[in-house]
Amino acid sequence: MTQFAADPIDVVEPTTRTSVLAVAGFVTSLICCIPGLGSIGALLGIASIIAISSSGHEVRGKGLAIAAVALGLVITLLQIGAVFGINLGVTRMGQYSEIIVAIENGDRQALAPWITSDLENALTDEQIESFADAFTAEFGAFKQAPHALLNYIRDFAAVRQDIEVTRNAGAAGTIIPVPVETDNGVAAIVLIGDSRLPKAPNGLMRVNNVGFVADDGSIVWLVDPSTP
Repeated sequence: MTQFAADPIDVVEPTTRTSVLAVAGFVTSLICCIPGLGSIGALLGIASIIAISSSGHEVRGKGLAIAAVALGLVITLLQIGAVFGINLGVTRMGQYSEIIVAIENGDRQALAPWITSDLENALTDEQIESFADAFTAEFGAFKQAPHALLNYIRDFAAVRQDIEVTRNAGAAGTIIPVPVETDNGVAAIVLIGDSRLPKAPNGLMRVNNVGFVADDGSIVWLVDPSTP
């Protein structure tokens, strides 16, 4: 009996491809310099995991998708923490505005926790009244300090050149520029802190002098720094 050989059967290997969503999610999560992209990368990673699981082994890249989710979540949490920390710092810096309120009201008792003993001993009621009058004549009444990051950035930008003036003030101590909102716009307050002394009750640095930048670019001081 004659036997015939069976024709060989071609076996077609299933083709696989890498998930575009997984790649996009991983790359998006890596771009951590733009706020919000981490969460988008995590969402893309989750979507790609679902797509890969339902593809019947036709799509690969699950490890990449998991990495996109993990990286995106970590970066998002870090960004949220950074924004929260910066906002907290801005809020704390805004507490320095209580100095201006105390000076405007001529309230030495409210001013005392913020200033050094040297300034408290040298400061006279006439100096407080003169500084308050000069500030009001220049800017009107104090309204508020920036209480959130975006407000601080906006106010800082408005008086950026004035703040540069405060950096060249030549006063001894730590220069603390604080933008504040007034009736006539944003004013640049300059505080001279002394880091060698115990902190104020709220944990901020005590102040050894207070000034503001006038429209002509000069700094009006609470106490003349040239006075010995």
